[in-house]
Amino acid sequence: MPFNQENILGISDLRRLYEVMREKHRQDYSHYAATSLKRRIEKFIADENISFEVFLEKISENQAFLRSFRDSLPVKGTELFRDPSLWRLLRDSVLPSLIKKDNLIRIWIPDVSTGEDLLSLLIVLKESGLRNSVLIDCGYNDFENPANNQEILYSSSHREISSGNYKRYNDKSDLENYFGETTGGYTFSTKLFKGISFSPINLLRPEKTKPLYNLILCRNILLYYSQQQHDRLTTVLADALLPEGLLILGHYETISFSRDAGRYRSINETETIYQKNMENA
Repeated sequence: MPFNQENILGISDLRRLYEVMREKHRQDYSHYAATSLKRRIEKFIADENISFEVFLEKISENQAFLRSFRDSLPVKGTELFRDPSLWRLLRDSVLPSLIKKDNLIRIWIPDVSTGEDLLSLLIVLKESGLRNSVLIDCGYNDFENPANNQEILYSSSHREISSGNYKRYNDKSDLENYFGETTGGYTFSTKLFKGISFSPINLLRPEKTKPLYNLILCRNILLYYSQQQHDRLTTVLADALLPEGLLILGHYETISFSRDAGRYRSINETETIYQKNMENA
């Protein structure tokens, strides 16, 4: 029976999904905020016009279907240079100050997702002449390493929005300079990714030997974790920062109510930038 609005998922359905993902794919989906995950599954099933039983069957055996479902879960950046004032602040103040202090800095993007924040950062560094002063590590939760793709395809509507954002970031240049035309949209060549380290990561079980970072760009990730996992993730981020290192979150995110709130101080509420304290580091 196709999924419809009368067939709303319950907690038992989510538990069945957790079990399938653990047994078939060794992945833990219980860290997602249940309400958000439930809503996304319901939309995905409705879009596919299938029942929940068929969904579970296909997600167990069909890798392409599983990948499609996983692609529907992350919070997409949706556009380059989203929140242009943040990227101006990074260009004009944050990055030059960090580099002046340490000469060579390390930046971590824990979940690169569809790449918008990474590409925006790379363009900022390129145009500022700072690329050689920055090491960038990126985590990904997808099936394929982003560095193995020859190109990342974006839609025309994405292009229009991103170009408008870029103009508000830099009205003396044009984002079109970075576009490559292709069938079905446009691309940014992964040549821009040269020298970047990509690695698969489970943010709730990170490597204990990861380096410490001057800056962590983790926008619109915390929103989709349960409170318990939210606390665990903010601990992971705090542990990964150098003392006085910076954490940048999405505009609708906060660490104010997390158990590690005392390890940070807010230095820019508008752009949601936190600095790790020297004390309680």
